[in-house]
Amino acid sequence: MKYFKAKVVNTGVEVKSFVSPIHEPSTGGSNLMYDRQGDIEYHGLPDNVDPEEVLALQHEECEVEEVSFDDMEEILKGSRLYKEINIQVEQRIREKYSIGDEFSILKADKTSAEYIAYQQVVDECRQAGSTQKIALGLKQ
Repeated sequence: MKYFKAKVVNTGVEVKSFVSPIHEPSTGGSNLMYDRQGDIEYHGLPDNVDPEEVLALQHEECEVEEVSFDDMEEILKGSRLYKEINIQVEQRIREKYSIGDEFSILKADKTSAEYIAYQQVVDECRQAGSTQKIALGLKQ
């Protein structure tokens, strides 16, 4: 994933913001807007886009710049999309185990069949969430 930081500028006549390159859907040219903090937006584009092409499309006033995953990591973790995936993971676990069941199992012997089965479900749910986050550029 390629990440970009862009300022949203309201000129009084128009609002200028990040311009995503137009690609056919089959080329994976989708733009993800991860978050907006004040007048700054954070976007992600697939790895197959050319950052120079993206930057050439931008309004100068928007001060668009490419940023690294390391610069984005905390913003991504705080994004609505990241939090929604965490909620989905928790819901998948709740389909099998209630909170009360979970507390009870967590007190059990770590080598018991019940605990091992529970941990396997939790690991599978977390792995599904991680896979989804990686696919959306929220995690490496």
